[in-house]
Amino acid sequence: MVQFYLIGCGSIKALENGKNYEKYIFVICLVFVSSVNASDDKLYVEVNGLVCDFCARAVEKVFLKQEGVSDIDVNLKDKLLTIDLHEGAVLEGALVEKLVNDAGYSMVEVRNSAEPNNE
Repeated sequence: MVQFYLIGCGSIKALENGKNYEKYIFVICLVFVSSVNASDDKLYVEVNGLVCDFCARAVEKVFLKQEGVSDIDVNLKDKLLTIDLHEGAVLEGALVEKLVNDAGYSMVEVRNSAEPNNE
C-alpha cells in the first residue's frame, strides 16, 4: 500500500496598483510511507553504539513491542537494524528515533533501502 500525506498549504495577499489581490499557494509534499509490495515493507536504521549481543537484545525488545513490527534483525558489524513491518504498517521516522533513543542508542539514519544514501 502506498500512502501520501499533505504537509501544508497557505495563501498570500498582494497589493497591486492599489487593488488587493489574494492569491493562494498550495505547497504539497508527498511523503512515501510504505512500499507497494508487502515483501518490501522494511526499514533500515543505522544506529551508533551497538557493540554486543546485549545491545541487540535491548533494541529488539523495544521494537518488537510496536504493533506494526513483525521482526527485527540487528547487524552489530554494520550497526544496522532491519525492521520488517506487517503489510500496510507505518513506522514514522520520529518514532523510530525515539525508540532507538529509549533503548539507549542514537540514530544516524532511517531509510527504505538497504543501500546507504551517499549524496
